[in-house]
Amino acid sequence: MTDTTSTTAAKPRYMSRVVDRDGQGWWTVGHDGRGELFTTTVEFVSTHPELEHVAREELEAARGPLREVVAMPTEDSDALKGALTAAGPKAMATVMVALNQTAQRVVATTGTSAALVAGRPGSWEASRIRHLAWEGDSISSTRVDPAALDVLTQTLERWVLGDTPVELAENLAYVLSSVAGHAGGWAKITDRWVRGASYAEALEGWAMSQSSVWP
Repeated sequence: MTDTTSTTAAKPRYMSRVVDRDGQGWWTVGHDGRGELFTTTVEFVSTHPELEHVAREELEAARGPLREVVAMPTEDSDALKGALTAAGPKAMATVMVALNQTAQRVVATTGTSAALVAGRPGSWEASRIRHLAWEGDSISSTRVDPAALDVLTQTLERWVLGDTPVELAENLAYVLSSVAGHAGGWAKITDRWVRGASYAEALEGWAMSQSSVWP
């Protein structure tokens, strides 16, 4: 008797956003005969034009392993909200220091700050974060909540360097908008030095950008 059972290789699971081995973020832009096509930021493509629209298999071969970007876990959101609420007016200074420490760790690990925003590169929030992250370097430890800093650094480093990346810029803004909203506004999670800083407007614009959607 002839065995007519067909064996077809399972198709790889669809992934809309991925991060490559060097921390560069990619997203799907369609399909062709090769399957899903991915692209990334204009800056990166300008020096790697052959990867402007690259098939997933080709991207995996060139820059794998690829890690899928996942949604922010509820337990992370809850932990961050709790820590930042407890930090009170030290919350934003603590966030700035955590972003700076995370950015430094990212650069030391990957050689570039791209991984800091790999979950959604090219967004205005990502661009804002890549600039703001370096402002936390000069913030005094007396303005920082140590417990909140521990929660933030552990969470953010796992988001950008771990096996399951989480988009940082928009998700952290969501958390901050929620914390500020429940606390009574921007002034309740900032000290006078944050509010008077040269970057204050840019920081508030990012941190409060999700105020219309927090529960």
